[in-house]
Amino acid sequence: MDIDNDPTWMTPLINWLQGDVYSIPAADRHKAAKVKARRFILKDGILYKRAFSRPLLRCISQQDGLNLLREIHD
Repeated sequence: MDIDNDPTWMTPLINWLQGDVYSIPAADRHKAAKVKARRFILKDGILYKRAFSRPLLRCISQQDGLNLLREIHD
C-alpha cells in the first residue's frame, strides 16, 4: 500500500511531508501544516501516525480499510 495517485484523505498530508506544498488546495494548507508536524510522518513512502507511547500506526485509505475488515470477518 504505497503512495497512490488516487486522492484520499492522506493526499494533502503526504504532499506536505514531501515538500509539495503548492499541490495542496489553499483551504487545506493550514490544516495539513497544523496536523503534520505533531502527528504524522512519512517513512519509506508510507504515511504513519504517531501515537503517544505506541508504535507507529500505518495509515490506509478508506477502501483498504473496508477490504481489511471484510477479510478479517471472512
